[in-house]
Amino acid sequence: MVNSLKANRLLQFAKTKNAGNEAEERLFYPFFTEGKNLADIDTLIQLGTEIGLDQQELKTAFTD
Repeated sequence: MVNSLKANRLLQFAKTKNAGNEAEERLFYPFFTEGKNLADIDTLIQLGTEIGLDQQELKTAFTD
């Protein structure tokens, strides 16, 4: 089991950019099939940029 607080933060940020559905779908595959750690900020930033979110804005979202 993993703490999903940071993944939820990514989802909420993505919703502000009209990418909530894409973020949700992008989180499921790596978690359930690749065993990615969704509590890891670097992993979440990578997944967020893969759906078109800005890397610097993501870093700020996790630190503010």
